[in-house]
Amino acid sequence: MWLAAVITILAVLQAEVLPLFEFALPPGVFAWSTSLLATIVIVLRRFEMPEGWPMSWRLTSVHASLALSCLSMIQTQVLPLWQATLPDRAYAWLTALLGVAVIVARLIAQPGITPPGDPR
Repeated sequence: MWLAAVITILAVLQAEVLPLFEFALPPGVFAWSTSLLATIVIVLRRFEMPEGWPMSWRLTSVHASLALSCLSMIQTQVLPLWQATLPDRAYAWLTALLGVAVIVARLIAQPGITPPGDPR
């Protein structure tokens, strides 16, 4: 959950602070870092469920993290092609919203993720 908060903060920084320091930062640094953090969220979530790690793909937080990771990769590869048609901060705010979605999805109880035959 903390990594999702970091992702959200990074996305807001990308939207509001990046234009000020664009000359000093390598291109795509925010997108690559949010993609890496979203992937770490998926891996850590799977480690939390050692007995039922195959079931972790059913979790909404894992789906949101995967969407966030894909969005970040799209941002680095596709954004330069569509930059003229999209608002400057569209990807940054979408990344922030997905980061919040990861946090909310992590907090919501998700029934039906225990392995079959588990008495819990």
